[in-house]
Amino acid sequence: MSTLPINRRTQRLPSEIADKRPVNVDAERNVLGSILIDNGMPNMAMKAAREALVPDDFSVEENRRIFRNMLFLDDSNQPIESVSLVENLQQNRELDAAGGAGYLSSLMDGMPRLSNVAYYVKIVKEKSRLWQIILLNQKMQDDALAGYSSADTLAAEMESFAKQPTNGDNPAIVVDFHELLSLKLPDPQWLMEPLLTRGGTMMLYSWAGWGKSYIATDMAFRIAIGKPEIFGGHRGAGGGWPIHGPARVLYIYGEMHGSKIRERLVHIARGHGVDVPKKDWLGLMSKDYQTIERAPRCARAWRPSMSTAADRRYIEERIFGGGYELLVLDNISTLWSAAQEEQSQQTAILKDWFIDLNMRGVTVLVLQHAGKSGDFLGDSAQIHILDALIKLKHAGNYNKKTDGLRVIVDIEKNRYECSNPSWLAPFETKLEVTPECGAQFLTRPAYDAQLEAAFGMFANNMKPAEVAVELGLHRSTAYRYFKKYDTDPSPRHWISLEDAE
Repeated sequence: MSTLPINRRTQRLPSEIADKRPVNVDAERNVLGSILIDNGMPNMAMKAAREALVPDDFSVEENRRIFRNMLFLDDSNQPIESVSLVENLQQNRELDAAGGAGYLSSLMDGMPRLSNVAYYVKIVKEKSRLWQIILLNQKMQDDALAGYSSADTLAAEMESFAKQPTNGDNPAIVVDFHELLSLKLPDPQWLMEPLLTRGGTMMLYSWAGWGKSYIATDMAFRIAIGKPEIFGGHRGAGGGWPIHGPARVLYIYGEMHGSKIRERLVHIARGHGVDVPKKDWLGLMSKDYQTIERAPRCARAWRPSMSTAADRRYIEERIFGGGYELLVLDNISTLWSAAQEEQSQQTAILKDWFIDLNMRGVTVLVLQHAGKSGDFLGDSAQIHILDALIKLKHAGNYNKKTDGLRVIVDIEKNRYECSNPSWLAPFETKLEVTPECGAQFLTRPAYDAQLEAAFGMFANNMKPAEVAVELGLHRSTAYRYFKKYDTDPSPRHWISLEDAE
């Protein structure tokens, strides 16, 4: 089984250490050559290799790519031999990056028909483990000096690494109840409290065109620059979520035009004054940024997608290669367009992928459209792994022509205990964009919007029962609002009283 790779953000070692990485390139080549020679079904050399190795265990980039494609062929029950491997690398536009057909052929040169692949695997794994120890040591030293982690957290991380299985050991660990009581476990590390932890997953959804992409882009920008909070600035419950950043963000857009993304980010940056992300702290992908000119080795431009294993691998390579800590996927429907009968399979694959990313320290924020019923599109099973689920709704008195982006933010699920219950209350936010001030999100408690909408309906002679249905209120709440309206029909009067309290 594999060891979990250290996030590449921690791999910026002093050159005098990085240049002395423990490697045995001949052993790596012999592992790959053994697999190519033993092209039977099943491939016993591949079985021995995959029990202990993952692509990151190989020190040479070409070897990592080759082994990753071998794993794909093995998972697909296809023979692993030079022709099929070259074909798969060509389909993934990786043949040149993997050294070309000549390099693949050279891996079999001089290899005996029956090779001791287990011996070579052991050497590669041992060198990889030594490198992982070096990386972990550097990361823990950096975290300790910067004060990012407590001593207990670092000790638990060290203990966890020491317990990771190697060379085919059984990875399933059973913790006895008595051991559990004294087990040192790290507390959740917040990224955006109380909804999103580092290594967690959250979904934001609404009907199309209601502003979720703008809100998520502003959220990503704030996290990248380390703003102290988001959706604050008003009195009363709702919003004001603390951000525990900064963190490196990779934002992938499935449908938005590149020029529109740039326009929005310019407005958002202006709204935050002089604060802009440091270089390489906010990475962006969209269909308009994928060009042959920027990737000359590729046969065609890639469209951002996560519907195939190759697509997800491309994204992973950018995540870990860039040291990104938060991945924003905008949105499921456009990054993976699945027919209704395929949605259960899509959900199962994405759940596993998100969990794997979480286990490797990557936080995931995923956006999704709502269907006709108002619930998000797709299989409801996908909410099971979510730390938080946020729905955007329109207030009862919303006017599309004049209000623009104006929504009520409602938290439908939250996994973790909240130290401030007011953070979980629904609230209203409205976007205002001006040339001078850029993009600004104005907020207020959802109660204010609700009261204004109800009073407007009462003024149009609607009855409390009708208002309750229209606004989704409890009947008793609608009658309480009507009593206030009957006393004083100005909603500002009652809102002022609430603020005073």
